Amino acid sequence: MQREASLQRAGSVRAGSLHTFYQDEEAELQVSTESANTITTLLSSLILKNEKATDGPIAWCSVSEEGLVFSVQLANTMRASARLSRALFTEWRLSDEAGSQGFGFGVNLGTLVECLRILSGKDENTLRISYNAASTKLRLTLVEGGAVTECDLGTLDTEEILPVAEEGSTARIVLDSALLSEALSDFQFSADEKNQRLRLRTGLNPPQLALLVTSDDLGCEITYPPSALTSFDVSGDLEAEYSFSFVRMALRSLKESDQTCLRLREDGVLHLAVRIKAGELATELFVNFLLTPLVSVDEIEEEEMGASTAGG
Repeated sequence: MQREASLQRAGSVRAGSLHTFYQDEEAELQVSTESANTITTLLSSLILKNEKATDGPIAWCSVSEEGLVFSVQLANTMRASARLSRALFTEWRLSDEAGSQGFGFGVNLGTLVECLRILSGKDENTLRISYNAASTKLRLTLVEGGAVTECDLGTLDTEEILPVAEEGSTARIVLDSALLSEALSDFQFSADEKNQRLRLRTGLNPPQLALLVTSDDLGCEITYPPSALTSFDVSGDLEAEYSFSFVRMALRSLKESDQTCLRLREDGVLHLAVRIKAGELATELFVNFLLTPLVSVDEIEEEEMGASTAGG
């Protein structure tokens, strides 16, 4: 594996020379955007743990004519992905071979986000992104008037991580993200989250969504009637339990969100689609999470240990 991140200031250049500065005819991907801050927000939501940039996580970026999809996985319990659709880019070019077949590469997401935060500034600045498979380099170039800043990242030869896909569900519930954010705050009654579980229950008699967080000696429950929800499409009673710490990781991006969709399958698999505020963009932006249910307390300990190993 290769890991490299370098930032250098190119200084002032003539406007007429900017094109030759960033153009790479051999690059499989060349795009530009004026929505660097939005892209940074989306990708930051995939950093599930409080990690240093050099610690990752390692993400898989899938490139196709529809856009870029970044995906990460934490232990065996949670997978997350964010799609950067073509609507986010003012320019878009794939090589002929790449456009017809698509391709992907691994990247240290922590390092990428750190570079994006350095480069992100005013929305009217232009961020150009290119990928060259031969050099295994992902290049970020920020154009600010007559000044150019470059950041090169070495990509990684890693296993592909599949993006979160919408699958059939028995329950589909949409609610304001503020409601979930308030619930998570109310549930923080213990400094030790290791043994805390979140039980999600839907029902028709009475119709409601119930969230119950329990530890070894405490419990707290919040219920929402359909009138408090944006959408309540439930065909029967369902109940599943998850590691509360993993749910909190998935919902760290709520402050950047206005709405969240919960899809629950009969086997207990939970799909969370967190809609990120898009400002004036004429598109909807989501960060998607897939969580598998816990069966026992022992499973929680195993998954927490697996998460620590993955993070280290």
